[in-house]
Amino acid sequence: MTDYKIHKTLNRLGLTEFEYREIVKKLSREPNELELYLFSAMWSEHCGYKHSRKYLDSLPSKGACFRGENSGGIRVGRHIVFFKTESHNHPSAVEPYQGAATGIGGILRDILAMNARPAVLLNALKFGEIAGAGDISRRNKYLLNGVVEGISDYGNSTGVPTIGGEVDFNECYNSVPLVNVMAVGVCHKDKVKTSAAKKDAYIVLIGSATGRDGLFGAAFASKELEADSNNRISVQIGDPYTKKNLIEATLEILKSKNIYSCQDLGAAGLLSSTSEMAAKGNVAIDLYLDKVPLREKNMLPYEIMLSESQERMVFCTNSKGVNEIFQICRKYEINSALIGVTKPGNTYNLYYNDVLEASVPVYALTEPVLYDLNIKKPAKTKADSENLSLAGVQNNTLTPQEIKHYIFKMAASPRFASKKYVYRQYDNTVGVRTLKNPHRLGVSPLYLFEEDKVIGFSMDSNERVCKINPYIGAYNLVFESAANAVSSGFEPCGITNCLNFANPENPETAYQFVQTINGFKDALAALKIPVVSGNVSFYNEGIFPTPVIGMMSILKFKTPIYSMFAPGDNVFLIGKTDTHSDGNEGKTLNITDFNLETKLKKAIFHFKSHNIVSGAIDVSKGGVLGALLIMLFNSRGRGAFSLGDSLNIGFKGIFKPDFNALFFETPDRYLISTQSPEDIEKYLIKNNIAYKNLGIADTTGVLDLGFAKINASELTEIYENSLERKALC
Repeated sequence: MTDYKIHKTLNRLGLTEFEYREIVKKLSREPNELELYLFSAMWSEHCGYKHSRKYLDSLPSKGACFRGENSGGIRVGRHIVFFKTESHNHPSAVEPYQGAATGIGGILRDILAMNARPAVLLNALKFGEIAGAGDISRRNKYLLNGVVEGISDYGNSTGVPTIGGEVDFNECYNSVPLVNVMAVGVCHKDKVKTSAAKKDAYIVLIGSATGRDGLFGAAFASKELEADSNNRISVQIGDPYTKKNLIEATLEILKSKNIYSCQDLGAAGLLSSTSEMAAKGNVAIDLYLDKVPLREKNMLPYEIMLSESQERMVFCTNSKGVNEIFQICRKYEINSALIGVTKPGNTYNLYYNDVLEASVPVYALTEPVLYDLNIKKPAKTKADSENLSLAGVQNNTLTPQEIKHYIFKMAASPRFASKKYVYRQYDNTVGVRTLKNPHRLGVSPLYLFEEDKVIGFSMDSNERVCKINPYIGAYNLVFESAANAVSSGFEPCGITNCLNFANPENPETAYQFVQTINGFKDALAALKIPVVSGNVSFYNEGIFPTPVIGMMSILKFKTPIYSMFAPGDNVFLIGKTDTHSDGNEGKTLNITDFNLETKLKKAIFHFKSHNIVSGAIDVSKGGVLGALLIMLFNSRGRGAFSLGDSLNIGFKGIFKPDFNALFFETPDRYLISTQSPEDIEKYLIKNNIAYKNLGIADTTGVLDLGFAKINASELTEIYENSLERKALC
């Protein structure tokens, strides 16, 4: 190609001239056009992690199993619990229904490829403001409803329950929503399959026929969205009913000892799956593209290789395994085809109608150029002093009536209000592992019958703190996720993460990313838990830095601690009681106190083991009052306690109308409820833990704050229904 043609092609494929020169060095020649397509996908940000891999390697891994595979996990007895997050932000911004649905499909395949049956799903969803009546609000409502419907239809149809996560709103997501999904699966430690191919074996593709949907999806996810571009060709189309058959067929296939390895077809489709299998197995591979089942005519070699058509898996097997795969796929009425072989060496060869169309070293494809980020600390802006409360006010000198107004405002806020409009669209009870209503705990529980244990999962983020200080934001986020587990009686044991940022080539974004990694690293080292898997999503322009954590924990007791209270319970605030240092008006953000958190965890676990705690919740979203309201709403006629219409918390005048004390979201605090206040106080005093007895629950139907009285039923109605009203109006 001439220099002009090369430059034009590189620009279209998202490769730089520097990267092209590096490709030429690795090949000792110029690549042909098909080979250039291969490198453009495998060296994209989405597949190659070229701006993040150096930094991700610093995160702790001790205790993680199979990190670096399709999914990592934590060993529990004789089993591995696999869990992983994935993002589908760009596709969901273009086609919210299919973008979200295929995000679910992709994360299920990551778990399935390890020979783990997908057990449950979670998600973390971020949208722009939906309260207004303008075009931006209408678009965000369209995105919200499309994403939720896509997750619901796909997850419900495959029979995998969605049990938890988070839904949040912030104007910074007006440009692009964040759709982060998480899947969990379980496999016996001796039956796990990796993706490493063996030499002198066969490559078999199963599942849906290959089409042009999802073409250039990896490159699409590795650049900023362009409003005037036709991006729909890059969005995959999901088929949950085929996925259900694919799940059952794959698990049956992997029972055979003749199957060496398995890989799902996700980003960059057949290319990434087979090249990574070859690299991990240190083998050469020959693929015969004319053997790939197609559903569209006249597909070119690069289209076959880069298609991201959904519901496909690939296996490395011996000759006996080939026939077993064919037989099982006939049973489940899905396609299967022998499309290649492995052999000694390290070349990746593509044939089409017996013509060698491409031949490159495997490691040239799977080891892209890795960049050092150009880092620059952002200048402080007005947003750095943003009030960290959901009620959204900076003036602390308010009258009791004004405080009452902000309580109703917070209860109606899409950020705080009940998300039942979303989660009631999900089936959270299908299968035998889940609790009927998982929303009364800080984590979503999963029964691990194989080990007679209960494990918990949660997804958390806090983009507002991460915008102000990404190190403290990330550090506190790890501890906030741990506090969710501790408040329910669970011991944190590992995380997966999904790191959502803008353009990493922007020095200020690079600073936010590196500081986030540093915050995670230090917090995880303090807690002595690993990162088992993860995902990075760059080029989400306009958003605040948004790291999302998916945490796994194990129940330490026979029953969990619910975020509820009963009539007659004393409600205590334990931990830090100074709530005025919070980042507002130039003050320094509080960073989590590890020593205090350790003391608080020991206290809660002590109270549970001695059966003197009725309920608990960590103080985070909405501050002390937010935590109290969540306990109130969870307690109304549900679950372990039957309280009738409503109940009352009297603060006995302890809280004055102090906005900071009520609303601010500083760490190192829990609310606990108890019928044994003397025993609680005795322990807290002995162990030098600060506390306040806030009041006693009853059934009067009035929320009594000492300086203001609120009808609990009226407040609950607003909390329960405001999100649905805003989403549908």
